[in-house]
Amino acid sequence: MKRGALFWLAACLCGCGDDTAALNPDAAADAPPSIDAPSPDAAACSSSRDAGAGAYRIFLVFEGVALTHGTRDDAPTNTTMIGTIDPTVPPFLAGMAGRQAIIDQIVADLQQALAPFDVELTTTRPASGEYEMIAFGGNCMNVLGPGCRPSAPRAFSTDCGDLNHNNVIFVFDIDNTAFLAANDALTGLVVSVGLSPTTAPGDCACLSCVTPPDRLCTLGQMTPVDTMTFGCPAAGPTQDEQAYLRNIFGRR
Repeated sequence: MKRGALFWLAACLCGCGDDTAALNPDAAADAPPSIDAPSPDAAACSSSRDAGAGAYRIFLVFEGVALTHGTRDDAPTNTTMIGTIDPTVPPFLAGMAGRQAIIDQIVADLQQALAPFDVELTTTRPASGEYEMIAFGGNCMNVLGPGCRPSAPRAFSTDCGDLNHNNVIFVFDIDNTAFLAANDALTGLVVSVGLSPTTAPGDCACLSCVTPPDRLCTLGQMTPVDTMTFGCPAAGPTQDEQAYLRNIFGRR
């Protein structure tokens, strides 16, 4: 089964600095999403994160969170631009046997995948400063509202050049094993910070590929870009995902 049918919000926070978004009403699995193109200045965007700012922090939420719908993602204030309602994310896999073991494995899988980068994963909300939030739980429709298909595995906004370091990513209960949920989180994270969607099976930035059910997705150096899918503009037909993320996250 292809994973191309998903709901996501596209916002390019580049150039003029406007926060704009276009809702994709869950495109058919074999059709490219119909979303407004990003700003013409997006290709020139680069991370505004200061050198020496410390580890790039990612807050993993498994016990539920209530957010407010707004015009810009802001994880510290529980604000998201995604969806059409004020989202309430229930606890991940609530009531499922072995739930904590799955959560522990998701955290371990994400730590493994992001080990080359200067990233700090935490399940405790940081007391201050900037951080991304990945909220696990629920399904797309009951969390984000009408227009969002319940079978969508994740939802996120795209921030070309990663100019906002407080983005919010959603991973839903539909993928209820550690590998599937971890891969959904990785896909949401790396595309949300500016990687272009790709066509490489098993690649973390491939939106239309089958999520690897028994292994982590990978990040390549000469990965073919999916020119038929909306995303941040790539410099060429391939992208060096590892180099891009080292620039965004820093090297460990």
